[in-house]
Amino acid sequence: MQYSTRKTFTYTWTIQNSAHCWHKEGELLNSPAFFVDTLERTKWYLRIFPRGNFEKGFSTVYLRRDSADFGPDSIKLGYKISFLAENGVPIRTKEIKEHSFTKNHGYGALELLTWDDMFLHQGEVTIRCEMWASEYEISESGHCRATTKIGAVQRSFVWDIKNFSILGSNRKKSMQMKCISTGASQITFDFCLTEGLGCEENMYMEVTHEDEKIKIIKFSLYLMDVKGRKTECARKEVGFYNPQKKWFAPLFLTKRKLMEKKNLYLKDDTLRLLSIGSQEYVFGVGDSIQTFHCRSSNCISEPI
Repeated sequence: MQYSTRKTFTYTWTIQNSAHCWHKEGELLNSPAFFVDTLERTKWYLRIFPRGNFEKGFSTVYLRRDSADFGPDSIKLGYKISFLAENGVPIRTKEIKEHSFTKNHGYGALELLTWDDMFLHQGEVTIRCEMWASEYEISESGHCRATTKIGAVQRSFVWDIKNFSILGSNRKKSMQMKCISTGASQITFDFCLTEGLGCEENMYMEVTHEDEKIKIIKFSLYLMDVKGRKTECARKEVGFYNPQKKWFAPLFLTKRKLMEKKNLYLKDDTLRLLSIGSQEYVFGVGDSIQTFHCRSSNCISEPI
């Protein structure tokens, strides 16, 4: 049953700091849940797979009915899911004219935009879901907005490695980065030398962490010369998805080549490394902040 001026319930979900989204392929992010009185007091939420589920690289969105609500065992809905541009205009839309939802059931599989298109080139992602009853017209339209903010910590540091010339192979220089809020140690940086081909000593950075909330580190490392100019020597983005939580990044030059330029880079036999924080060194943290704004009496919001 269709109506030219049908009444709908609209749920708009904004994901802030979306570029820091840590989820790998097959990992999901749920929106805050909401009740809709005019749809028989059913409870719903959106589920997105930012890096895809079945279709690799495409962000996938489902509308899901919660396992616990006050509605019937099954309800028939029509709905439309849209990715919105910054000006609120839909970029891609998919409409499902009718589907029966039982409790704890989802449907939709919107695979219209890639991860790069949606999550990396905008500061936030907005998804809109318009819902209506298939077999009757709801009594009034309503609108609910929810925001999920992905936590991120941005840091910079300067690290002076003294007595560089006598630092031997298989030796490490370590530095720990502490959490701003708790003061607890979160990340350990180890500057390492190892023997390579032709008696060359290769340099690399080893990074480990202890905080389970850290999912991704974006990291760039620079050499600082005696005049304060910087030269990039390592860049990496890594996701800590395995239990080892360890990352290795080779530097772009050897110890011998650096010693050949000691007048430029090794003042007082000290190697100075710099990481710039706003873009190059970011944590994608598994916490989120969720907020609501609802209009009309047919929405009761409930974060999950």
